Amino acid sequence: MIEFHTRIHHHEMIQVNLLRLLRFNEMMDAHTEAAICYLRLSEYYQWDFITQIPALLNLEPSTPGQRKEFFLNQAVQLFEKSFNLEMAIECCKALLPLHEKHIIDFMKLSEMHRHISSLLEQITTGASSLDNYFRFNFIGMDFPQAIRNKSFMCHAGSCATLGNTMSFLKKQFPNAIIPMTSTFDQQLAINNVQYIFVQVLQSLPQDKELYDKCYKASESISRYYKNFNVIKFQGTATIENKKEKAAGQPMCTFIKTVCTLKYSLPNVIMVSPIIDEQKSIITELDQNIEIVSTHSNELLDLCRNIEFNSNLIKNIQMKTSGCLNAFVNGGLATIIPKYFSDTYLLSNPNDDTKVEQLRDTLFMFMNANTEALKILVDGVSDAMVGFVINLVESYQTMRDILEKKVSTIDIYI
Repeated sequence: MIEFHTRIHHHEMIQVNLLRLLRFNEMMDAHTEAAICYLRLSEYYQWDFITQIPALLNLEPSTPGQRKEFFLNQAVQLFEKSFNLEMAIECCKALLPLHEKHIIDFMKLSEMHRHISSLLEQITTGASSLDNYFRFNFIGMDFPQAIRNKSFMCHAGSCATLGNTMSFLKKQFPNAIIPMTSTFDQQLAINNVQYIFVQVLQSLPQDKELYDKCYKASESISRYYKNFNVIKFQGTATIENKKEKAAGQPMCTFIKTVCTLKYSLPNVIMVSPIIDEQKSIITELDQNIEIVSTHSNELLDLCRNIEFNSNLIKNIQMKTSGCLNAFVNGGLATIIPKYFSDTYLLSNPNDDTKVEQLRDTLFMFMNANTEALKILVDGVSDAMVGFVINLVESYQTMRDILEKKVSTIDIYI
């Protein structure tokens, strides 16, 4: 309806539908979506405090300026509540002309600038843009036609987890089966069943150059450019072939999917239909390079942000513990023997460049752990001394394996 009324420039009906969406979003605790509704509504009004305008749905008669101020203040509160502080700042900036030019009040102007400053500091500590996105596939003929055998992307906000998202879906569709896998047999689509396949996907920034520039400055600053106004997402699914085995382990196929949405997220609605999917098969070696690189970057990001948020020390402890366990977070205990054996390149001569890339990635992985351990050793409490000593021992074991098998240069803490 909003699209239709936008095409015919029927501004009053656009606002009516935005207000209806707003109430629904507030009922669903979709704070970001409700805030965007308020922001969109504010754009239909000017700083005019003379003209009288009639009531609109539940809005009392007022002036355009009063209504604009109300909408922007509501948007600020909800963006802060949803941890989208960058958008809260944009709404604060939109309020500045009110006290600069129209109802001049330098005390309120000063308070607004201080509030913007406070929000910027919170962004620096990593308190913003903690958005989660899930893909839903509604497979089976028993679903309503509007969603039957269709895929959607959902902006689940900052507090959602995969577990509580699946619980929410189960309440809405009590007869549906929600498997733990994200892949399915296409035959299900023509059967009288209800299957919901849920997958966590990563957002792809629209302006990659700007995102990279911000990431170099600070990971926490870059999040907004990755998580807001997103039209494309990507994820990787693993398909296990139990009939084929290597060293006693099932062989796996990795399928990378890039999805394009009809509407960017977040938006005035929580979900957007997926209108295009591009699938490609990636090798296990590519997947391992990506996994190790991801964990390296995540650990380095935590180390960079510790300067602004000392509470991240606990996150560094947990992340380093996972990284230095040879059997999790990259599975170095299986990666290293497989790709750095005497026979792998003889059997796979075309992988020489990628094996070298993996070698460099492993070196960066150990560098990240080096930085993390320096922070933990310097800031360890008496209660955590034993834990940190175990981490250092695990680090030394991992370093010995790398020096022996991968021939990396010496890494010391």
